[in-house]
Amino acid sequence: AKSAAAEEDAESATEEATAEEAATENATTEEAAAKSATEEESEEAATEESAAKSAAAEEDAESATEEATAEEAATENATTEEAAAKSATEEESEEAATEESAAKSAAA
Repeated sequence: AKSAAAEEDAESATEEATAEEAATENATTEEAAAKSATEEESEEAATEESAAKSAAAEEDAESATEEATAEEAATENATTEEAAAKSATEEESEEAATEESAAKSAAA
């Protein structure tokens, strides 16, 4: 009877140990899964941050290009106006010279 009781105790202890082992394994698996999910979220966040930075850089570049184009257009416009003014001045000088020549010619 003592032997049978000892055997039962041993079996019970083995079952208990097996249950504890299973619980530990389960907890470890859950911990690993949680860690994996956290790492995945961190990677996703980093990717999103990178994409956002990239988009911002692209916008900055576009904005700088637009600004440069506007400046270029303004410079071209100013150059065209300057050329037109110069041309008008030359035309006026020519007219004045022609009038002066005509006046001299009439005086002679």
